[in-house]
Amino acid sequence: MTSEFVGDHNPNGETGVTKVEYTFYDMNNTDDKVSFIVNYDATETNDIKDMLMDYSISNAYPNPANTYVSINYDFKGNRNAKIAIYNLLGTAVKEIELTESFGTLKVNTSDLIEGIYFYSLLINNESISTHKLIIKH
Repeated sequence: MTSEFVGDHNPNGETGVTKVEYTFYDMNNTDDKVSFIVNYDATETNDIKDMLMDYSISNAYPNPANTYVSINYDFKGNRNAKIAIYNLLGTAVKEIELTESFGTLKVNTSDLIEGIYFYSLLINNESISTHKLIIKH
């Protein structure tokens, strides 16, 4: 089982926004599914490419989490950054501003119901990387 989701889009030299819908199914119950739409924005500048090259975010540990989960992060420069945790419906259930450009974020998960979540590193309100988080109390 992987805890990271990676999506790629090759715009073939075209600029603009492409919307791609991803749907995840439970292999044992295909009626149990979640979908979300990703907007891929192809620009002529290297800002996004530079942003992608200047960060790292770890898998959450422990995973599954009970009352707390830790996430290591590192990004370069003075950027507006946060980690957001989303439920399977895509609703943000927690958003934590990152005041330092590197460190370990410890998140209280005791108030989240058991289940599968996704967490994303957002830099300048752009989702840079998304990973899976399981809560089990």
